[in-house]
Amino acid sequence: MLHTNTVSNVFHRTIDDSSTVATYNISFIGAGNVAESLCHGLAAAGHRIASVASKGGESARLLADSTGAEWRKDLSLPPDCDIVILAVTDNVVCSSRKKP
Repeated sequence: MLHTNTVSNVFHRTIDDSSTVATYNISFIGAGNVAESLCHGLAAAGHRIASVASKGGESARLLADSTGAEWRKDLSLPPDCDIVILAVTDNVVCSSRKKP
């Protein structure tokens, strides 16, 4: 039976209680409340948090330290990253889009 019923196992799919289908190396851009919750939940589900980056830097460093991830001062990604999660405010996304 396939289980995907909580935030902590969004990417943790099991076929039965003893076998795991896949785990991922995940990087985050953004280090606020959403990123923190997802980082800890995904790490608890068996995924590796590869890196965390944010505009402010200090929040990303603290979150990276708490999850064993690499802290990145820029928006570069580690070469083994499978998934990038953009966990920033809507204002950041809107202000970064190209103006016509």
